[in-house]
Amino acid sequence: MKSVLIRAKQYLPTASGAEQGALRYLLEHSEEIPQLSVKELSQRSFSSAATIVRLCKKLGFEGYRDLQKQLLFEIAVRTQEQTKAVSYTHLTLP
Repeated sequence: MKSVLIRAKQYLPTASGAEQGALRYLLEHSEEIPQLSVKELSQRSFSSAATIVRLCKKLGFEGYRDLQKQLLFEIAVRTQEQTKAVSYTHLTLP
């Protein structure tokens, strides 16, 4: 399954104007999305809540909540991988 951000980037060139606003906000502020309601996202991205829900479905999600859950999971995995990478760089070899 493709990540939320990859799906968003791939769909961006063919998206409508309202969808592009929501996609750009998603791509630029992905860490915020799990905490935002659909109404808050619509206000910040200058698109309607209905546009966002339809966009989520076009991206392959059941709705906005499904997208939020998947994005939250991806952020957690990314954070964990970055933490491991930092801890490995501090290892000293004999």
